[in-house]
Amino acid sequence: MTTAVIGAGAAGCVCAYYLLKEGESVTIFDYASPLKTLLPTGGGRCNLAHAEYDFKELTKNYPRGEKFLYSVFSKFSTYDTITLFEELGVKTYVQEDGRIFPESNSSKLVAEAILSKIKNAAFIKEKVSNIISLSNGYKIKTSDAEYFFDNIIIATGGFSKTAQIKGIKNKITEIKPALVGLNSNCKGLSGIVIKDVFSKDCKITDDLLFTHFGIS
Repeated sequence: MTTAVIGAGAAGCVCAYYLLKEGESVTIFDYASPLKTLLPTGGGRCNLAHAEYDFKELTKNYPRGEKFLYSVFSKFSTYDTITLFEELGVKTYVQEDGRIFPESNSSKLVAEAILSKIKNAAFIKEKVSNIISLSNGYKIKTSDAEYFFDNIIIATGGFSKTAQIKGIKNKITEIKPALVGLNSNCKGLSGIVIKDVFSKDCKITDDLLFTHFGIS
């Protein structure tokens, strides 16, 4: 079976890892570099998970998607996440605040570990514009060519990117305001972290991270 994974972020690459383990032929589409958005996570240290092992308690961190995530976290838990990274050769540790990081404290090394396990996947650096359902599979149209697959997995990671692909019949949930980062035109500070920033209004102290899009 041939499978196309649209999106080379963390979700798409991990999905490719499991497909390759099952003997699938995998092609990953993304016009950006694989795992590019992983590099600034956790201030460059890569926050892998949170040490909450009761999935019902974990879903309380997602008020709008709590019930939906019951089924997700019950099938792939925090334990499964840690096991996955052990398979990838990434050892982890837990901070006092419950955040789980790689022992290397390097998102770059995490990305390299993932990519080393999916090197048998084909990477096509093209933007997918259209998906056409056929009687015996699917046709993918990109900015440069057409491709045919038995199965397609969409892992674009965002409403705007998914909405740009024509031919998707799945229902796309209407977006609503939520806690988001601050977009900025200033890209030169990407990867810099200011530790222990205090908000008097919110009464919280946390790290301020400059990312590829602005401030997180």
